[in-house]
Amino acid sequence: MSVTSALHGIKSVIVTGANGGLGYESNLHLSRLSVGKLIMGVRTLAKGENAKKRVLGVTGQPYDSVKAFLTRAATGLQRLDGVLANASVMGNVETFP
Repeated sequence: MSVTSALHGIKSVIVTGANGGLGYESNLHLSRLSVGKLIMGVRTLAKGENAKKRVLGVTGQPYDSVKAFLTRAATGLQRLDGVLANASVMGNVETFP
């Protein structure tokens, strides 16, 4: 099975650590595969905007901002097909609605 056929039907994917390294390269790849909604999780909004512009051209903040992002994702997405958790996690992991 090819990667393209394995990802067929994927509509929404979250990629954390999305502004550099593996996260950024993953964004490029998923963008090329025409994923319906690509959500780029970053700590610094300006770096995220820069990465977004680079991804579109080719194809950190406090912990409270991470919690706010997860809450928006949990309540704002009808469906989530994947998460590429590229950013590191420290301390206690909480469960969000």
